[in-house]
Amino acid sequence: MFDFEEGYALLTNRGIDFEGRFYSSSLALEKQWFRLKSGSICNEVTVYYAPDCLDCIYIINPNSELICCNLLPTPKVFPEEYLHQYYARFQELKDHRAQVHAAKKGRRKWL
Repeated sequence: MFDFEEGYALLTNRGIDFEGRFYSSSLALEKQWFRLKSGSICNEVTVYYAPDCLDCIYIINPNSELICCNLLPTPKVFPEEYLHQYYARFQELKDHRAQVHAAKKGRRKWL
């Protein structure tokens, strides 16, 4: 059985922020907890968690029910070199497309 500890999390527009990790649940989505007008923090909630397993945390709703909130996947951060290569390749494709378009436009015969 897990030994749960108590902590605090923040409700943000990105999810439930607990120690830099973001979590969500079906209840959170249904009640639209994350629809904020700005990136600011909306609310603080008490969470219960097992320190050796942070794949999910638990909150207690107003009906005293324990709600499991699952860890959301984190976006991968690409190295700066990869981004330079990506943008360079993107520009090459744009240039190629412009050349193909110009070539097709030049070959058109008007009746």
